[in-house]
Amino acid sequence: MLKFPPFLSGQEMNFIRYSKDVITTLDLQYDYESVLHYGNNFFSKNGRPTILATMMPWVTLGQRNAMSKLDYAKINVLYDCKCKIVVE
Repeated sequence: MLKFPPFLSGQEMNFIRYSKDVITTLDLQYDYESVLHYGNNFFSKNGRPTILATMMPWVTLGQRNAMSKLDYAKINVLYDCKCKIVVE
């Protein structure tokens, strides 16, 4: 769920919603902790959340520490990789 308007002017393009026929989770669960996911307060102009998970608004979105286990799993699916990746 997007929260309007507290994002910075000029950042509207970061909040375009795409339909399910444009995006895919590659038959894996949605990855709230993906290194590629915007955080709850990204592009905020007042420090308040700009995006919340619809079904679980308490979830922290995104992070920039490391790829998530699902990030690795999705890479394996995308590139048909049979190797086992160990994430510690």
